[in-house]
Amino acid sequence: HSWGGGKLSLYEPGYGDTGKAVKMVSGDGQSLSNSGAMRTSLSSTAKECMVPGTSFTISFKAKLVNPTDSSVLIDCGSNCPEARLRVRTVDEEGEIIWNGWVNNIRGFSDWKAGEWNTFSKWMTAYEQWTGQYVWFFLDILPGRSYGPGEAMLLVDDVSVVIPLESNSPSDTPT
Repeated sequence: HSWGGGKLSLYEPGYGDTGKAVKMVSGDGQSLSNSGAMRTSLSSTAKECMVPGTSFTISFKAKLVNPTDSSVLIDCGSNCPEARLRVRTVDEEGEIIWNGWVNNIRGFSDWKAGEWNTFSKWMTAYEQWTGQYVWFFLDILPGRSYGPGEAMLLVDDVSVVIPLESNSPSDTPT
């Protein structure tokens, strides 16, 4: 869903010219800015997996396109789409332990205008991310403001991956 005035809809084709992507424009349909975001709520089981010190990767594919002329390439320069992680933790009595943002997570290493670009960022869970109830929200933002009719943000293949710990095989069979 959207937050802060972003307007979402499905867009075809998605990454790899298959399926569907999510398209974001501003609520007024005119401009695109960081005041609006695509918001994804992470699974409630993330609490058990995202313990302090846990490393994880946030990744997605993104593309900026001109809504009326696909031949106009949009180069985001140093202000490419970004992610923002919100975490809220509450104890057994309902008191808020932590309610905060991990802002402006930048994960594009080399933006190519007119192409699907891969965002990938390795992170570590904070100590404050513990409690009886934990909510995780991932916001994806355009990175900067674009004027009326100038750009829309397409996003596909969003994932938050927590690698399984691997145990080395033992020399002694069990």
